Amino acid sequence: MYELNNRGVELSIIGKLDEAIEVFTQALISSPSDFNLLFNISLVYIKKCDYQRALEYLLKTVEMKECDENLREIGVCYIKLKKYSEARKYLEVCLDRFSSSESENVMGVCLFLSAQYTEARIHFEKAVKLDPWNRDAWFNLSDTFMELGMKREAKMAKYKYKLLENK
Repeated sequence: MYELNNRGVELSIIGKLDEAIEVFTQALISSPSDFNLLFNISLVYIKKCDYQRALEYLLKTVEMKECDENLREIGVCYIKLKKYSEARKYLEVCLDRFSSSESENVMGVCLFLSAQYTEARIHFEKAVKLDPWNRDAWFNLSDTFMELGMKREAKMAKYKYKLLENK
């Protein structure tokens, strides 16, 4: 089982997504409740931009065990599907239980796309506080400051983003 999982991950990394799905699907026949297989096949579907299919597998993983990664990826899928209230529901659970820089950033994106800029700012600021190296969060914070008319703060956040660009 682990060999098939590792093979599927390797195929995904090199961009052979359909082959990776075949390997994970084959492995799931004998282990339909394997958390890692379900999570990894969902990540391949996300790479393929098949967010609805990814959700099918991610929701199965949440039934087994809630963790930062699967709840966050559910949020990402719902954001990509423009279902922001659904995304927010899962991201709130994620942040209540696990709070990570990545999840704070995704919640910020969800709120930004819902034009809730003040709330988005709070989450982007938490993201960069938890991980000052989170380039995406600095970029998103800069955009949010611009939307809020805070040009000086936007410049500072953009500057920090650009500093990390060379790291």
